[in-house]
Amino acid sequence: MRIHIVTSWSNEGHKTYGRQFIDAFQKHCPYEVMVVTDHGIHSRDDWKELVRAMPGTAKNSGYVYGAYKWAHKVWALNMALEELDSDYMVWIDGDVELFKDIGEAEFESLLRGYDLTFLGRPWAYASETGFVGFNLTNPTVHDLIREMKTHYESGDVYKEKNWGDGYTFDIMRQRYAGRLIEHDLCAAAGLTSGLSVFNYSALGKWMKHHKGPIGKRTRYA
Repeated sequence: MRIHIVTSWSNEGHKTYGRQFIDAFQKHCPYEVMVVTDHGIHSRDDWKELVRAMPGTAKNSGYVYGAYKWAHKVWALNMALEELDSDYMVWIDGDVELFKDIGEAEFESLLRGYDLTFLGRPWAYASETGFVGFNLTNPTVHDLIREMKTHYESGDVYKEKNWGDGYTFDIMRQRYAGRLIEHDLCAAAGLTSGLSVFNYSALGKWMKHHKGPIGKRTRYA
């Protein structure tokens, strides 16, 4: 199984946790890692057009309306999709700490036979997208990733009650319901509440997500 790990971070994120991410994945991960930089995203004409068309509220850093921040992940996914020749593309947030060698057979079992592997939170505002596995052998998965980007470019995202990538991901999952095989790691772990679910899923065997400003300050200060 050909797997690529994809991540992205800001210039500040690179200083805070990016180098540690790369070092840990080189030490513990058998898969190649692709880092999509802010510079690469910001140099694209489609990004510049997105920013020009954004309402002012989209440029704040809030979880609900901070479209400027969350769109970076959507663009990074699409840029990786344009370049990768792989069976699976696995997005992992840059503030995730890999502390143990990944067991290939067990890790790949989370992906094999599924089109989307993710951390669903039906009790919250959106799924946790700190980890998402995409089956790139299925062309419909390509369509879903591209439509996430179109959702921002068209301005449709600003009609929703949440402008984040996780909420957009869930919209696309609903749009493609019945056409993609899903593996919800939260459901598999029996989780039914909480926002910081990453560490309590099967992923917690190898990784820890230092989610949010407090988590980053605690780990990387």
